[in-house]
Amino acid sequence: MAGGKASRMGYVAKPLMHVCGKPLIEHVIEAARQVTSRIVIALSQSSPPELVGYCGYVECIMTPGTGYPEDLGIILSMIRQRPLLVLPADLAWIDGDTLRKFITRAAGVEAGVATMVCRGEPQGISLIKGDSMDWVDIEVDCNFINVNTWKDLEEAKKRCGSTAETRHQG
Repeated sequence: MAGGKASRMGYVAKPLMHVCGKPLIEHVIEAARQVTSRIVIALSQSSPPELVGYCGYVECIMTPGTGYPEDLGIILSMIRQRPLLVLPADLAWIDGDTLRKFITRAAGVEAGVATMVCRGEPQGISLIKGDSMDWVDIEVDCNFINVNTWKDLEEAKKRCGSTAETRHQG
């Protein structure tokens, strides 16, 4: 999901913000590649134009950008393959091991949708298992940061060990 407006951060191009030398969306794509061969980016009019460049090597879907639930509904109607792992494009330090643990735990529940929760907070990661929209939250130990605020971004950058990058990446 890369069609948001990043309103909490002043409407910046959040998926393209750099952490450890690469855009957040690339962290997410790399982790997703560890658990699936098909990657689709959901874009909207709110997506930065630079994200269209990723459509050359991954699939892209255009959504109206009217809101997360509406855009997700469009994606679910266009991609019928299940299970479907949904990830936000603004995760730093996400990794394939965490995704695999979540997928394994989600596969063992009856609900049609499993949502990842870390430290009591939903992370925007869901596994859609079927057409049923009943869901369950699954607590998973995680070390990644869902970048929703400037404070989150600074915390993610501190883990890189490069104070120079933190200073130069507004």
